[in-house]
Amino acid sequence: MEVFPFLKRKIEFKGEPLVFYEAGEGPVVFLLHGYLFDALCWKHLMADLAKTYRVICPDLPGHGDSGCWGYVHSMDFMAECVYAILQHLRLKKCSMFGHSMGGYVTLAFAEKYPDKLRQYGLLFSTPLPDSEEKKRDRVRAMQFLKKKKILYIKETFKNLFQQHEIKYFRDDYIRCLNRAMDISPRGAIAALRGMMNRPDREVVIKFSPVPVLMLNGKQDAVLPYSAMEKIKKRNPKIRFIMEEGLGHMGFIEYPAFCIHVLRSFLSQNH
Repeated sequence: MEVFPFLKRKIEFKGEPLVFYEAGEGPVVFLLHGYLFDALCWKHLMADLAKTYRVICPDLPGHGDSGCWGYVHSMDFMAECVYAILQHLRLKKCSMFGHSMGGYVTLAFAEKYPDKLRQYGLLFSTPLPDSEEKKRDRVRAMQFLKKKKILYIKETFKNLFQQHEIKYFRDDYIRCLNRAMDISPRGAIAALRGMMNRPDREVVIKFSPVPVLMLNGKQDAVLPYSAMEKIKKRNPKIRFIMEEGLGHMGFIEYPAFCIHVLRSFLSQNH
């Protein structure tokens, strides 16, 4: 069994368990995972950032060891869950970084609770809503999940990761894959519905009162390079990094680079 050297905590939120991990002392940094993952996918970033920050990583609704609240987990609801953790810990402000779906939750949080953020970042994520084609893909994914969950997860992981890179982080890949296999179809589908119905939040980053980071990879098979470049041109005030060689799971494939980016961004804005 893997030994994880961070404190695992649990609170109750609206009748269901809400689990999060924390470590370190100092300014507070939240890390929000993506779809089909859990808080432990951040273990390399957590271990490093915890040397100088208080790092908090929740299991978002329907994922990890957190509960499932309904048949739709909107990004706003997930942001409310994160806010509940802030309230429970009596935290006044934090920095927040979200990967993929976690980025959507970060933007929902930034819109609902702007006074709680020092700065925030989207990691391999986008402020744009689903296209009509993407929404149709989500519906097909829901149908696939109901019939063949294991096959669906295996196929999804093939698209998320750069297959030729897996040999360099095989243990992390296998842990994340096995953890994803445990997700309930209800929790996964609730997240798909939430992502499918999320609004356009580009205006949130455009008029953000605090610094914003966007880290993306040119090899990301989920977020087209051309679409991300257009966002960059429309929002010149944000800190935008488009790195050659990084795919959608860049923080697992190349953790040292992502740690450097986050530490640099945090140090400039604290």
